[in-house]
Amino acid sequence: MPLVGPYGIGGGVLGIGISVPPSAARDAVAGARAAGEPEFSGTNVQEDGVDEPDLVKTNGRTLFVASPRGISAFDVRSPRARPLATLQLDDAGSHELLLHGTRLIVLGQGAPIPIPIDGRLGIRAPYPYAAKAVLTEVDVRDPAKMRVVRTLELDGGYLTARLACAAVLEGFLAEGGEYRQLSASPAPIRNGRLGGIALSDGTTLAADVYVFACGPWLGKLFPDVIGNLIQPTRQEVFFFGTPAGDTRFTEDVFPVWIDRRERIFYGVPGNQWRGFKIADDTRGPAFDPTSGERSVSAEGLRAARDYLEFRFPALKGSPLVEARVCQYENSKDQNFIVDRHPNAPNLWLVGGGSGHGYKHGPALGELVAANVLGEKPPEPFFSLARFRKG
Repeated sequence: MPLVGPYGIGGGVLGIGISVPPSAARDAVAGARAAGEPEFSGTNVQEDGVDEPDLVKTNGRTLFVASPRGISAFDVRSPRARPLATLQLDDAGSHELLLHGTRLIVLGQGAPIPIPIDGRLGIRAPYPYAAKAVLTEVDVRDPAKMRVVRTLELDGGYLTARLACAAVLEGFLAEGGEYRQLSASPAPIRNGRLGGIALSDGTTLAADVYVFACGPWLGKLFPDVIGNLIQPTRQEVFFFGTPAGDTRFTEDVFPVWIDRRERIFYGVPGNQWRGFKIADDTRGPAFDPTSGERSVSAEGLRAARDYLEFRFPALKGSPLVEARVCQYENSKDQNFIVDRHPNAPNLWLVGGGSGHGYKHGPALGELVAANVLGEKPPEPFFSLARFRKG
């Protein structure tokens, strides 16, 4: 077999690959025949019945290989693979493939931007890509004459939570809503109903229906129903300065990214000129959102610097310009809680964002509104009852 590595035939970007001895290939085919299985291997399938995109796909007759140049097809029915054709694609850069029958779906991400390493040009994964995804459907009925059927381009970027939340508040006020920044405590539940909310200015808020969406404080407000179903954790966020005059790490050219390794780091460039954001998404220690100290730890800063040097060598030694401690409100299964209080049908409890609540905000808001207004029944997937089953 040719040299095939994780980045395609020939080893790809990193120049590594694995050469399979012919005897091993023959043994694999013989074993497949004996078991009545296909005489060719699937690629990158981690769960039975669920295909995943990869740099190489085959149907046993034709091997399709992705590269920055496009898609190449090889006839693999003989001992030596025979090149059939290469289809050039407009979106140079990373490609991954899905194969279904006579159709090939190509997932493109844009061209990688080189990062200088020790005075040379090079890149280290995860590569910075343009904020654009391109889906290309290719007709491979005749692999020697592959043709593009249609293309879908999706632009991407990031939303600033502070600005978006401020915009929501402004919209609420414009519609006649009233915003009051006060501490609130639910009144006792009597006769199957919540009778009101006591506010820290001495007044009481009365309504027909109440919605408590209190993030990491929800368990404290309703210890009998929520309690430790939501567990706040301490999460540290760091902002580093970038080299003077270097625009490669701004949101104009650098994407939002996440690296799922043993520890999950992610980052956002720019941030309204606040610096290069990096944070550890791995769940931190338990945290009290009311009294917990908001100073970052020396260990957390060291881990962030080590990762920064590892993934982004050009930022080695960058100064820390800002840091903060946030909290996640983790439900036990990392999914939302949207349900009525079991003892008060006029009281709704919403929480369990688990670090991904903001990005689901618009859809979750629509769901909660439809539930509260009686337009849609509660989703069992988000119910409190799911915790009692386990």
